[in-house]
Amino acid sequence: MKRWLAHTRIVALPQMYTLHSILIKVDHTKQVFHQTFKMTLSVKLVKPVFLQLMVICMKNLQAQMRIQWGMMVYAEFQRITNQNLPNTFYSELDRHLPRLMTLFRQKAGRTGKTSDVLTEILKLHDEQAFHDIHTKRVTVLHALPVYLREDVSEFFKTCTDTSDEPELLDVAVALLTVVKDNDTSPVHFQPVKISVVIESEIVGNLPRFADAFLVMFGLIYALHLSYPRGLTNTFEFIQKILLGLDDGKLSPKLQSLKNDDAHVEIYQNNY
Repeated sequence: MKRWLAHTRIVALPQMYTLHSILIKVDHTKQVFHQTFKMTLSVKLVKPVFLQLMVICMKNLQAQMRIQWGMMVYAEFQRITNQNLPNTFYSELDRHLPRLMTLFRQKAGRTGKTSDVLTEILKLHDEQAFHDIHTKRVTVLHALPVYLREDVSEFFKTCTDTSDEPELLDVAVALLTVVKDNDTSPVHFQPVKISVVIESEIVGNLPRFADAFLVMFGLIYALHLSYPRGLTNTFEFIQKILLGLDDGKLSPKLQSLKNDDAHVEIYQNNY
């Protein structure tokens, strides 16, 4: 498979190429595979080939057209959900920010490993010389999985702009934060860039952490990929609570968070 992919030649893409168009082409290629190798092709092989082709197409598109490839993801997401992903996400996230920050500070005031990590994240937030909506978004998106007691070690990765990129072999999905050589903070408010990693390949770079997180969610949802291992509740918070998609039963952790969030809202409204 890798040998075939290495010799795959992607032709120049027309200006109006969209993520949907790419998916149609890849789906056609997948059908050809089935027809040609239907006696020998394992079903397990289809998904890796599909994802590898998606990576190749996106990298080719980015190199040839120099466009904001994140807009492709948003367009495809709106096509399948009839929802403007960045508008809805940021509107709902920003509405929840004050209450989530209150919950995180309450939890940080207790004892335990989760509280200690939240304390460190909030300390870094408070030490920032400049605070705006982007600072709060970075803080909340880092603190949310900690509050939900989820493991971010395989999803949030870091390297410096003077070092080689870290080993990405067997990395299904990840956000790679590139920072200055002297930046040792676990949370980065002014990174050099954030790289979106799909199937061990960097498929794009964005300047802000929240934007990269959102594009990653859009890609996962549009491509029907599994949520990052250990971060199911975090991504379902975005899907079900912020975006209201596939509204179904919440996990106990998310239901508890939703209830706590509602209690904080009532308290803030009354006082």
